[in-house]
Amino acid sequence: YIIMATLELIKKYQEYLKAAEKCSQLQEEYENINKHYMELCKEEKAIREKLPIFAWVCILGFPIIGGGLFESIIVGIVGFIFGGLVAAIYMYITKSAEKFALKADEYHASVVVPVESECKKVRERIDHHFDSAVMKQLLTDVPEDFRSVPALEFCLKMLKNRQADTEKECYNLYVEYLQRQKIIDLQDQQVALGKQMLEEQKTQTKRTEELNNNVEGIAKNQKKISKQVRYGNAVNTINLLRKK
Repeated sequence: YIIMATLELIKKYQEYLKAAEKCSQLQEEYENINKHYMELCKEEKAIREKLPIFAWVCILGFPIIGGGLFESIIVGIVGFIFGGLVAAIYMYITKSAEKFALKADEYHASVVVPVESECKKVRERIDHHFDSAVMKQLLTDVPEDFRSVPALEFCLKMLKNRQADTEKECYNLYVEYLQRQKIIDLQDQQVALGKQMLEEQKTQTKRTEELNNNVEGIAKNQKKISKQVRYGNAVNTINLLRKK
């Protein structure tokens, strides 16, 4: 039978595990929403800094056309300056900057703000969770290296299987487990590297064989051509002798 102290320890670590899992879920949710929020902020900035198509045509068109027609870098630079001035005048007359700013403000209010609000709500839920009694106890009682969900799951498993009776034993077993896992991962990497080197060696051998076959083919063709040339020379010699 499992002693009472171990039962209490199991109950405590079950609560720790639930708290850690909830914390992990909230942090993942916050990271996803915050990532989406940052992308929306970039899109808002792009809208606010956007230039009309006609402005781009002026800025890029004048230097390209001018420099191309006159084949001069100086003319191209002058065209770029002139195009920029025309684009600025166009944007001033049409109030393009104000229009894009208004569009960006509307995008911020309708798209960015709701996501920003959701991001703040998740952040508040995380803060509230860290203020809970079980999280405070977890942060106080459990060393930092053993607060993760995998570490707590391992400790709980050791307690339930009676492979450990105390927290210290759980921690020591977890450290040994991590060390063994590192050795296994290193061995797997070495095996994978060996397979990769073997495949590369096979590929290189195949290429070498193909190259040797090509060389042999070229040598055969050269011999054939030489033989044909000698035969042609002999025929020509015989024909010359007959004519004499």
